[in-house]
This record gives sequence, C-alpha cells and structure tokens, in this order.
Amino acid sequence: MRKFISVLLALMLVLSLTTVAFSAYNVVDDDAPSLEEAMEDYDGGVQKVYFQMPDGTTGPEATQDVYVHVPEVLDPETGEVIEEAHDDLVISEGTKALSWFNDFNLAADGKHYAGIYWWDAPASPSNWPGYKMELEDEDNNIYSVVMPGDGELTTAIFNNGVDGGTDSSLPIYYEAAQTINNNMEGAEAYDYDTLWEDTYNAYDFDGCIYIIDPDQVSINSFSGKQTCGGNWYFYYGNGCYGNVRLDSEDFVSAEDNCVNPDHKHGVEDPTIPAPEPTAEPTTAPEPTAEPTTAPEPTAEPTTAPEPTAEPTTAPEPTAEPTTAPEPTAEPTTAPEPTAEPTEPAPAEYKVYAVGNGVGAWLNGISWNPGAEANLMTENTKDVWTFNGSFDDQVPATAEFKFAIDGTWDVNFGIAGDATVANGVEMDAVKGGENIKIPALTAESTVTAVLDLSNYDAEADTGAKVTVSWTGQAEPEVFEAGYYVTGTVAGWGLNKDFYMTDEGDGL
Repeated sequence: MRKFISVLLALMLVLSLTTVAFSAYNVVDDDAPSLEEAMEDYDGGVQKVYFQMPDGTTGPEATQDVYVHVPEVLDPETGEVIEEAHDDLVISEGTKALSWFNDFNLAADGKHYAGIYWWDAPASPSNWPGYKMELEDEDNNIYSVVMPGDGELTTAIFNNGVDGGTDSSLPIYYEAAQTINNNMEGAEAYDYDTLWEDTYNAYDFDGCIYIIDPDQVSINSFSGKQTCGGNWYFYYGNGCYGNVRLDSEDFVSAEDNCVNPDHKHGVEDPTIPAPEPTAEPTTAPEPTAEPTTAPEPTAEPTTAPEPTAEPTTAPEPTAEPTTAPEPTAEPTTAPEPTAEPTEPAPAEYKVYAVGNGVGAWLNGISWNPGAEANLMTENTKDVWTFNGSFDDQVPATAEFKFAIDGTWDVNFGIAGDATVANGVEMDAVKGGENIKIPALTAESTVTAVLDLSNYDAEADTGAKVTVSWTGQAEPEVFEAGYYVTGTVAGWGLNKDFYMTDEGDGL
C-alpha cells in the first residue's frame, strides 16, 4: 500500500512542524518557563503522562509507504513547466518515524528534551513550545510530565521542544516537530485501537504513554511541515507499554504484555496508578481572550491559544541561530518512490474559522484555531465555507480569520489597509489582519468563503475571500467617557458597561 500526501509547496519534503505560538525560546533555554513554578498555585487533580520522543529507531513501524506529492513548478514569467510533478518517498514501509532529536533540543547537560504545550486550562504556558518534560528513561527516550488532570485539561500537544519560528530560510524552521492536538480527557475501552480497557481515571490519561505512529504522519499543504499522530497505551515502565491496565485480569507481567519490541533493558512491574476520583471534574473554562502570539489544534491549535490578546499577524521570531546545526538522525534526502501513483491525491488539510466567539457566534469559542465546531466545509476542492449566526450575545465588532490545520502556523486574513465590502471578493493574505464586521445584531448571519483553488504557496498569491452578511444595524452613538471591555462585553464598546464618574478621579 502507498499513502500519498498532497503538498502545495514545491521542493519541500517532510521534516517538522511548528505550531501555536511564535516565541523566541526552546525548552532547554535558560529563559524557558518553569512548569514547577506554574503549578505552585494549582491545587486540583493531576495526571502523570508519558511520551516517547522518536529517534528513528524506536516505536511502531510504518505499515505502508508514505509519499509526498510535489506538484509541477511553473516559471512565473512564462508559465512553462520547469519541474514536473513527482512523488517523494517520506517513510518506507517497515521503518520508524523520523527522529525529533537535534542540536536545538540538546541541553547543557548533554541530554535532549521534549516539550509539551496546552491551553485553556490551569498552568497553561504563555508561549510555544510550552514546558520542558522530565527525562524519565534516557535509554528508551521516555519523557514524563505531571500536569492538571481530572478533566481540568482537555487538549495538549507533544513536541520536540523547538520553536521553529516562521522564517523558512532559517535552519531551525525545519528542526521543529510536534504532534496533532491530543485529547487529554481520558478514554473508554477501544476509543483507541491500542487501549483495550478504560483509562485508570475516566477524566485523564494518568499512567498512560503517547507513542508516535508513522502511519499517521501528514503534511501541512501550505507550510510543507510535518505533523504526527499517534496512539495512547498503558505505560508499564522501563520503555514497556501495552493494551491492558496493570490491574487487569489480562495483565500477566510488564515483560509479557509489552508491545514495544525496542525497549532497551529489563522490566519491572510498576505501581498501579491511583483509582479514578468519585467526583465529577470541573469543566475547563472557555478561553477569554485571544493570544498575543500565534498555534494551529487540528483541533483544533489551534487550536490553540489562551494568552492575553488577539493576534492579527504572526510575529517573526526574535532570535536566530548563529550556525546551522546538523540533525542527528534524519535522512538528508528522500529516496525516490518505486512507482508512480495512478491518481493524484486530494489535498490533506483543514480550514477553521477562528475569532472572538461569544454566544452562538463561532459556537462561543474564542480564538481557538483548532476548534472542530468551527471546521469549515470544503464544498468544492480548495474552496471552504463558513456560516455564522448570533443570539442575544453579539460582539460590538465580529472579528475572525482562517487557520490551516488547526494551528496558527498558517493563517489567512486580509491586508491591513483593506476594507471588507458585503459580498465582494477580495485578496486573502497569509498572516493578515482580522476580518471585522461592526454593528451586527442577534438576527444577523455571516457567510465567509475562502478560495484557495488558485493559491500559489511559493509566490504567496491567489488566495481570495468573500464575506457576506445580513442584519447590520445602524452604528451606535456612544457618550464620551470610559467603558469596561472584555469577554463580558464582547470585546467592544457596550453601553451597559459605561463607567460613571464618582468624583475625585473615581
């Protein structure tokens, strides 16, 4: 079997993916945030989860060849084909996932470290790539983290601790790697093919390990970067993991139930994690503001943010490496495929509407680039549609843009000097400003169409957007003075939140 991945960026092979926010640190840096400090004021339930960072020799083997489809390259002046479309082999059947180890996640102690990022939950990191995970087992590349649990945390992203930034000309851009947005709210038996029983805690993955699956590798069609899916297993310790719980009648021993053929040393049966709580978990709050730096969650960044202000464009990283590091275990060239596909592969990407959601608008989800509820519909190839409505909670100005594959890594808005006209097609700009529609009402509707059918990723041209709306009210006239704003006021002026003068500057 062959798996094909469609990519719109010519000559870009699979390597790695950056995500949700664009900061200027890697988790091994001295100025990286501390999870221990972030958890000091948290007194809720916790979970300890594990992650095996791939090094090219560990984890499951690919059950099929994985290819990237590179379209033809045209001369921008003459339109002549200067390079024919072709397929490049990314992962061969029977081989492991590519290595995530490189010089950028190598710490002063001579060890490599993984990272973890989450949002909309207690102790959320303010920037990508989040917190450094603890090195649990160096021989088996196992990392661990103690993080909020019991349903307090819904989604997290494992990564290799590297912020690749947005400048593809820098070596670090291709050294960043991450997973998809992962469910962290626990699972019942067979929610995952690899979990044959309920998780120990019904509301988190305490005592479980996330393993990259090379069959679940895909390519972001616009950035040319890799994103990795995987599976949850019950962790037994010493690099061993399996499909049944330690307290299961089907559990014989860590050695007998281990499904990892690559564990590097002997195994001992570990302690069974604590039983699940009797009380229902606290529901994770909805995000209250848009992040200052840009993610992409297939799910849903992205996906993503829970920082303090709205992103209009993704900032450039503030630091650049002085020398280009050599990767430690990744192929320098991709082998040629053994056969050509019989049919072109469809584009493998998703587009999400993301904005200042409140009430029915954007399903009440604020600035999450990977919210499945706001996944747009691909009515025709590369043409995506979003339909929005309102209720009694209407923002003073409805704002939104479009995120690719559930993260902020690639997003589309409009030019900073552009004015949105009702029903008129205009240029969509990668990393552009938010689309803004003022003075809508509870009866208003919004339809947005993002047309990427003629988008040239290399030239960054050809993307179009058309926004149509109904029920726009006459602009309100506001009394001069001070107003409270925020999620409670829909992030705009609201007469109900006018501040009165009590005298003496109060």
